[in-house]
Amino acid sequence: MMGAAAMPECHAELEDKLARAQRELSEARAQLAATDEVLRVIASSTGELEPVFETILANATRICEAKFGTLYLREANAFRLAAMHNPPPALAEARQREPLVQPPPDTALGRLAATKQAVHIADVRTLNAYVQRIPHVVATVELGGYRTMLLVPMLKDNELIGALAIYRQEVRPFTDKQIELVTSFAHQAVIAIENVRLLNELRESLLQQQTANPPGRRTRSNDDRRSGPLPEGADTESAERYALALASINEGIYDWNIVTDEVYFSPALRAMVGLSVDEQLTSKNWFDRTHPDDRLRYRRALIAHFKGETRRFECEYRYQMPDGTWRWARHHGIALRGADGRAYRMVGATGDITETKQRERELQTAKAEAAAARDDVERTHEVLQTVLDNMTDGVMLLDKNFRWKFVNHQVIDIHRLPPEVAFPGASNYDVLRFQAERGDFGPVDDVDRAVQDRASAILKPGGNRYERRTASGRYVEFLFKPLDDGGRLQILRDITELKDREEALAAAKRVAEAARDAAEEARAQTAVARAEVERASQHKSQFLASMSHELRTPLNAIIGLTEMMTEHAPHFGTEKSLEPLRRVLKSGRHLLNLINEILDLSKIELNIERVAIAPIVDEVAATSRPLAERNGNRLVIDCTADIGTIRADPLRLRQVLLNLLSNACKFTKDGEVALRARKLVDGREWIEFAVADNGIGMTVEQQANLFEAFTQADASTAQRFGGTGLGLAITRKLARIMGGDVTVTSESGKGSVFAVRLPGGAGDVS
Repeated sequence: MMGAAAMPECHAELEDKLARAQRELSEARAQLAATDEVLRVIASSTGELEPVFETILANATRICEAKFGTLYLREANAFRLAAMHNPPPALAEARQREPLVQPPPDTALGRLAATKQAVHIADVRTLNAYVQRIPHVVATVELGGYRTMLLVPMLKDNELIGALAIYRQEVRPFTDKQIELVTSFAHQAVIAIENVRLLNELRESLLQQQTANPPGRRTRSNDDRRSGPLPEGADTESAERYALALASINEGIYDWNIVTDEVYFSPALRAMVGLSVDEQLTSKNWFDRTHPDDRLRYRRALIAHFKGETRRFECEYRYQMPDGTWRWARHHGIALRGADGRAYRMVGATGDITETKQRERELQTAKAEAAAARDDVERTHEVLQTVLDNMTDGVMLLDKNFRWKFVNHQVIDIHRLPPEVAFPGASNYDVLRFQAERGDFGPVDDVDRAVQDRASAILKPGGNRYERRTASGRYVEFLFKPLDDGGRLQILRDITELKDREEALAAAKRVAEAARDAAEEARAQTAVARAEVERASQHKSQFLASMSHELRTPLNAIIGLTEMMTEHAPHFGTEKSLEPLRRVLKSGRHLLNLINEILDLSKIELNIERVAIAPIVDEVAATSRPLAERNGNRLVIDCTADIGTIRADPLRLRQVLLNLLSNACKFTKDGEVALRARKLVDGREWIEFAVADNGIGMTVEQQANLFEAFTQADASTAQRFGGTGLGLAITRKLARIMGGDVTVTSESGKGSVFAVRLPGGAGDVS
């Protein structure tokens, strides 16, 4: 079983692991979302780079917790501003006036141009260029108000084509993960630039082809058509560039004569779809190779373009390879129309996107796994929160900045903190200030000093421990332990009951002293009892010194001798002292009962075993029946013989039932007292023992503190019926340590029902 000292460490470690898992999951989710967004913008781009750059900068600054970002493109030995995200207005205005920058070698951008490596500067005001007050550098830094900056090169085949930069307006270096992420964004920017370049070249080539081959004109032989629809008069360099552009984007050209239904596939496209060089193809042949589930979408997109409803034909679908496997294609093209507006030819490109679709599926799977992981983390956090909220101790984690990282309800309840003060992320300095101003620390002349003193006690090297009474009126023990990450673990333990027991023992000491005085008086009145009283007094003194259970032995002796002297007064010649002796006897019995209950309350041990319920109920009924008959009450027992067994301490179970039955018999006269036992299922199995009476009952106010030690319904009840006010406190404590509880429902003048509910399953009582 885990020790009490190890519990906070275990909780702290679990909370730290949970926080790290949540942080890593959040970062991974943000990076996935950012990458997905950038790829979607690149894929949907029609040739404009600015939206792609703005999306990249927005994601880079957001995920890396930067204030703003810029993107430059290389022009000879200079850099031209291509995009900015969330720049300070003054810097944005200056850059728009002078978008071309020629950085000196000792500036950050100059160093990047020279080394082609990332430049990370924790504080730009430490740069020589700034210290030497180079105007361009000083103006840029002060207009942007930034202190920490990160520049990452945009490289294509080791050629520097630009730079991506993000800035913070405070001195806070970027982490290695953030530098790696910005580098990834720079790579995406290079991909976007290359994608737009190839797209523009492809458009130019298609436009040249359409211009060179008007309707009805055939300029090349069948052999020429096998090499692709190149423009007439195209030189070798243009042809190579055109072929490389198609190869780089993994697409092939097709040319469909709609009138004759002849379809030309470029060699690259034939290789992609598995067609031989001589194999003829018509639109019907190709349509038959389209996946049945995609044919309707393909046909609708084609008809919409022929009708002029779309600027160009676009469709993604699956096609079948000769070996029977299915692959994905992205098909797009533009129809050429005659004077009547009817399409007679369509030229375009088809690319295999099977790998892209696979990546999309993997991305979706990763998103699903991330969502599942997030749910697992959230469920784990909820379980941990529930576990810690159900602890009797208060638990708080402070981070290295003295802010609340985690807190359970007990801490808030103990300190009675309102929601506007107690929340995750709250500064503990603010909480201490609230407490000082409220008076939790007593009269305070200097609030700031009081807050600092309390904070110093919490942050004491090596940890700390102290006790004090809180705003709730409870005595609390405060334990503080430093953590490896610079934070603090705080455990708050309510020790009010311990303090109450100490006060109860002090009261017992005073009662014992009174008993000793009474014993000395009795010893003076009778020489016969002097030796026994002296021995009893000696034993009492030992009890006062050691606080042991041995006080009951001399007290029992006092009671016995006093009974003997009372019953045989003529024999001892103590008729005149009969009344004082009776008072001594009454006080002794009261004291013994009080000490017994105090000791029961202070130390309770269990001996759990499997016991039959029905025999225990019968024994308790037999013991309680004379008590019921003494006040003219009828005792009713409702317990079936086959009710089964329960894991409990049989001695303590009898004590609980006898306490409740004796109370019911005492507060009921000429009525009915009932004990009922039954099985219940409420999420788990329970055995409920209910003791009901139709006696004096209680008001709601009287029930409020009914189970508190040394507390009775009111003063008149104590005077009328006697008692110490410990019986119900002991009863509830016994029930709770056996895994259950005691509840009461009552109405003044109509009676009460005390219900004891104990676990009835096979699990052990811990």
